[in-house]
Amino acid sequence: MPLEKKKPDKLCRASRPYWLNKLILNINDSVQLSMKVAEIMNKEPALIYGGNTAQEAAEKMKLRNRGLLAVVNNEEERKVMGVLSNKDIINKVIAEKGSVSEIRVSDIMTREVIHVKPEAATSEAMSKIIKYGIKRVLVMENGVLQGIVSSTDIIDGMIKYKKELLDMAINF
Repeated sequence: MPLEKKKPDKLCRASRPYWLNKLILNINDSVQLSMKVAEIMNKEPALIYGGNTAQEAAEKMKLRNRGLLAVVNNEEERKVMGVLSNKDIINKVIAEKGSVSEIRVSDIMTREVIHVKPEAATSEAMSKIIKYGIKRVLVMENGVLQGIVSSTDIIDGMIKYKKELLDMAINF
């Protein structure tokens, strides 16, 4: 009975050259440094204007299934004035027994915006998310909104990028 030749498993480390395994490990470590925010950011974030009411903001959050709105001067220029979260509405309007239909977004928004530039590494965005205990950061260039990126966007982007690299290495 002849012996069957086994095809080497492509995922087996022993079947790949040492240098290729080392390259994969280095790529794994450097993905966060090389991947730019612009590659994974949401370019169509939910917007609101300072003159809108808290009620309009809450309705937009519900409609868009978002917990954060970028407050901009207008849709064309997209100059960032601040951000408004669902917690801002709860803490600054509802808990204070204010009227959501009368209080303006500009009165309750957070003016100090945590942001990164589009060319920033995703590791910088993730560092800010962790440091400030937030879920997402705005992506801005010269005060103009370019997009928004969340920790989920970063993780999904890393997984996709690593999968593509792994597929390339396996098929090498």
